Amino acid sequence: MSGREPASASATRWGKSLLSQDRRRRVVWLVNFVVVILGALVGGTITFLIGQCAQQRAARAELRLYTREVLSVEERLGSETRATLKAIQSDNLEFCSDAELLYMRQQLFRSALIRDIGRTRGDKLYCTTGRGRLSVALPRDTPNFEFEDRLVFRDIPLAIYPGGTGEVIESNGVSLVYSHEFFATLDHPPVFYTVFIVNSSKHQVFALYGPDVPLSVDEILTGALVERRNGELYEAICSDKYPGCIVGRLSVSAWAEQYRDFVLESQVAGGLLGAAIAFILLQFYHTRSMEVELRRAVRRGTLRLVYQPIVDLKTGRIVAVEALLRWSRRGRDVSPEVFVALAERRRFIGALTRWVIRNVILELGTTIEERHIRVTVNIASEDLKDLGFPAFLTDCLQKARLTANLIGLELTERSAAEGTSAATAIGLLRSLGHSIYIDDFGTGYSSLSYLHRLAPDAIKIDRSFTQTIGTEAVTAPVVPLILEMASKLNMLVVVEGIESREQAVYFNAAVPNGSPIWGQGWLFGKPMPVSELRSLLARNSATQR
Repeated sequence: MSGREPASASATRWGKSLLSQDRRRRVVWLVNFVVVILGALVGGTITFLIGQCAQQRAARAELRLYTREVLSVEERLGSETRATLKAIQSDNLEFCSDAELLYMRQQLFRSALIRDIGRTRGDKLYCTTGRGRLSVALPRDTPNFEFEDRLVFRDIPLAIYPGGTGEVIESNGVSLVYSHEFFATLDHPPVFYTVFIVNSSKHQVFALYGPDVPLSVDEILTGALVERRNGELYEAICSDKYPGCIVGRLSVSAWAEQYRDFVLESQVAGGLLGAAIAFILLQFYHTRSMEVELRRAVRRGTLRLVYQPIVDLKTGRIVAVEALLRWSRRGRDVSPEVFVALAERRRFIGALTRWVIRNVILELGTTIEERHIRVTVNIASEDLKDLGFPAFLTDCLQKARLTANLIGLELTERSAAEGTSAATAIGLLRSLGHSIYIDDFGTGYSSLSYLHRLAPDAIKIDRSFTQTIGTEAVTAPVVPLILEMASKLNMLVVVEGIESREQAVYFNAAVPNGSPIWGQGWLFGKPMPVSELRSLLARNSATQR
C-alpha cells in the first residue's frame, strides 16, 4: 500500500482549510465590526454625556458673564442718576425757569442713558427738558416703590413721548426718565435680565424692568445661582455701589438648541475617534466661542467689506465712502457693535483694522484714485497705541502707489479723548496726510475741549441727532450749535443717518455759508459690496457732468 495520501483526500483537506480560513476571516471581521460599533457607541455616549455636562457649565458661564456685563451698565446708569440728581437739586436756579431748563438740558446732553428730566412739586409735574414748561401741570402717578429718598415708577406714561411708557426715578423734586428702548437693548436672547431696586432697611426688592422671577428676596440679595425644574437658570448679582441687583435668566434648552448640530457632529466624531474625546471636548469649549471664531475669521480672511457712499450735500456728488466690516457667524450676521467690542475687549482689534485697510486698498485702490474720492476706515484706541501702525499704513499705500489723503481715519470720541498719547498719535497720522474724523460726535464725552487739542479734520454728527430733525426732541436745538462750532474750528461736518430729503435740505441750509457739509445715510445708499459701489460711482459721475 502506498504511503501517499490519495489526491481526493488531499483536495478535501485543502478545501476544508480554505473554508476554515474564510470562516476565520468572517469571525475576525465580525469581531472587528462589533468592536468598532461598541467603540462608536461608547465614544458617542461618552461624548454625549460630556457634551451635556459641558453645555450646562458653558450655559452657567454664559449667564454669569452676561449678568455681570448688564450690572456694569446698570452701575453706570446709577452713577449718572446720582450725579444728575445732585446737580439739579443744587442748581440754585428758579424752579422751571428758562435758566433751569437750559441747565437741565445740559445735564441731559452729558448723559448717555437718561432720556428726559423733569421737575415736580407735590404730586405734579411742571416742566421737562423735552417739553419745556407745561401749560397745565400733570398729576403724578402713585409710586410703585420707595428706597432711600427716592420714588420709583414703573411703566408709566411719559410726558416727552405721548403714548409711550417708561421707568422714572424721582428724588426731591427731580424726576429722571429711562425708556424701555434703553433697557431692551441689553436683552440678548436666549439670555434675559430683570433689574431690581433694593430697599435694604425694609429687606425689600422691586423689579424696575423685566419679568418677575421665581426667586426669594434672600436668593436675590445673596447672589444665588439657581436652577428650576423647568430648565431655567437664574443668576443674581448685586452692586456694592448702588442699591440695585440684576437677575439674569437663561433657558438651558433654548441655549442648547443653538448648538444642536454641533452636538450631533461631536457624537459622530466621538464614535469614530473614541481616543480623541478630550480633543473633541476641547473643540467644544474653544472652537465654538465667538472670540475664537472671530480670530479664525481674521486669519482665514472670511470677513467681508461693504461701502456706504458719502455725498456733498451742496452738489449731490459722491465725495467719499466709508468702509464697513461685516462678519457672518453660523449663517447669521453679527452686529459690528458686538464683534468690534469683543475685539477691543480682547485686545486684537488691531488685527481687524489691518485686515480692513489691506482689503480696502486691494478692492478700491484704483477706483478711489480714478474717481478722486476718499475712503474712510474706522480705527480704535489700540491702533493709536500701536507704534507700528503709521508705518504699516504708509507701507500699504506705497505698495499700492496711493497717497495718504485718499484714506481717512475715523475714531470714536472715547478713543480720541484718551490722553496725550492719543493726541500724539493723531498728530503723527495727520502729518502723514490722513484726514482724521471724530465719529458719532455728541454721544460720547460730550466735551468740546479736546477738539481744540486734537484739531481733527472732520466730525460726524451721530444719527441720533439727525433723527430729531422735524421733531420736538430735546437734541434738535443742539444741532445748530454743533454746526456753528465746526464752522468756527474750520472742520468738515459729515451728517450720519440721513434717510429723508427733509433732513438733507435742513442740514444743507443750516450750515454757515461757505462751510462744507457732507451727508451719509440710506437716502444716498445703503452699505453695499464693491461691485455695486463701482456701478453707483459710475452713475453718479455721469449725472454730475
